[in-house]
Amino acid sequence: MRRYNIIQVGSFDVENYGDLLFPVVFEHEIKKRLNLDNLFLFSPNGGRMPFYDREVYSTAELDDFCAKHKIDGIVVGGGDTVRLDSKVLKDYPESFIPSLSMWQYPIFVANKYNLPVVFNCPGVPLDFGINQSIVDYTMDLCPYLSVRDRNAKNTFSVKNAKKIEVVLDSVNLIDEVYPKKILEKRFLKLKNTNKIEERFIVLQVNNIQGGDEQFIQNLAELVNLINEKYDLQVVFSPIGYVHDDLECLKKIYARVKARKRNVMVTQKMSPEDMLALFSHSAGFIGTSLHGLITSNVYHVPILGIDTQNRNKISGYAELCGIENRLVRNISEVKNVFEVVFFEKINYTKLETERAKIAKHFDKIANLIKDQVTEKDTGQMLNIFDEFYKITQFSPKSIFVNYITDEANKTRFVYGPKKGETYYIDNVFNSNEIHISFFNHSAIKIKKLEAVSGKKQLLFEVSNYLSERDDGKIYLYPTIVIKDTGKISYFDLKIDFEFCNPTTLANILSEMREGYSVTTSLKTSADKIIADYNSYNSLQKNVLFRFFKKLRKLAR
Repeated sequence: MRRYNIIQVGSFDVENYGDLLFPVVFEHEIKKRLNLDNLFLFSPNGGRMPFYDREVYSTAELDDFCAKHKIDGIVVGGGDTVRLDSKVLKDYPESFIPSLSMWQYPIFVANKYNLPVVFNCPGVPLDFGINQSIVDYTMDLCPYLSVRDRNAKNTFSVKNAKKIEVVLDSVNLIDEVYPKKILEKRFLKLKNTNKIEERFIVLQVNNIQGGDEQFIQNLAELVNLINEKYDLQVVFSPIGYVHDDLECLKKIYARVKARKRNVMVTQKMSPEDMLALFSHSAGFIGTSLHGLITSNVYHVPILGIDTQNRNKISGYAELCGIENRLVRNISEVKNVFEVVFFEKINYTKLETERAKIAKHFDKIANLIKDQVTEKDTGQMLNIFDEFYKITQFSPKSIFVNYITDEANKTRFVYGPKKGETYYIDNVFNSNEIHISFFNHSAIKIKKLEAVSGKKQLLFEVSNYLSERDDGKIYLYPTIVIKDTGKISYFDLKIDFEFCNPTTLANILSEMREGYSVTTSLKTSADKIIADYNSYNSLQKNVLFRFFKKLRKLAR
């Protein structure tokens, strides 16, 4: 019997409740349908999956990984995966790299290796704006697209919206992985450790949704109401450690009258701990989509706090028919709670939508089994053209991820990627291009020349210092090329040097692991180590040409 190896891409490398549940549900469901050998997880940073101690590969390794392993398909999502902004999570670099690495790059890699690539009900938190055409052409390369709510679907153009299915967030099947009875033992341990009463309500909020004076005061008053009028304990429970839930909850807890009766959970809980707590509670109040989802599927009363009118919260409420359980204005939270919280919920819509998730997994399994792909009929060329238009004419910021190293005849699909030399990072206006060294380069730019034909281009160089967790200082050299709006290409000559032997050793150590800082140095890394004592500094001239027609890279 054939065994399958599948890649799933998402934020599985951070301490965030919902993101950590996606691979759990996916693996559980896909094993019902395919003889799964391995589910390989990929995320922007990589490392170990929090609480599960499972390996997560960096998306920087995706291309090389597919080249070396027999892969049968790539799955994108769930979570707020499909986006073009530079601020994804606080644990990720503030760059376009993390956002694009979770959906666009996997699609390109799948296209390169002729693999099925499918969407596992991701969210779309923001509009695409001027980048809509790039998204359209990219989505043409996917045989199956699904998003988790109608709000997400409406962010796409009419062209793509026709082929996109709306399927409820896959975590809505979590009770099939963890039935309430299985969670009882775990809950009893939590209950005894934290002195939790028989009947209690869970409260969760974070600084993303609130944290100002009015927000904190109104929620403190709500807790007082629950204690005094309804005689219920409130358990303050963080969900997204990456979103600073605990810090916001502490501010509310400090203003509550009966602090000794209520419980502030300060020790970190695993996703299974949280499921046990929510499923045995008398209700959940919070800003977390997956806190609301996992409580709702166990038929626990919920109240969603959505003062920022986020697409994912309102989209979920609409599909489940519980829009009346959302608080838009924090000053109304007590009134909404008293009116709707203890009303009986009709779960008919929820069960109808959950049945669609099962069909969704059937479709994913069949596409992977039959190796269904979308052929590239010119989409890649169109994508390159659209990137060119934006870099030349758009006043807004966009990550440009195609560059050619003429000296080494190497083409790059956007980084970070093993063997990459530079990436073009941001275009802040139509007349500037920003170029950065990859990762922690520890390289200082000494001299730079930018020429287009016979014209000398204006430029600025910044050598940003940064301190890593290991205490070592690294440099982030950045080059800003001025007045590029009307040129066809430019040549860039750079002289640079390593700062000192310590930083050089750090770089070469990374090279040996395959994460080279520059292509030109990769091939001679061992020689540099052997001959380092004869070097006081290292200088290299690297020649780059930025083509007017980026689509030539696809040839």
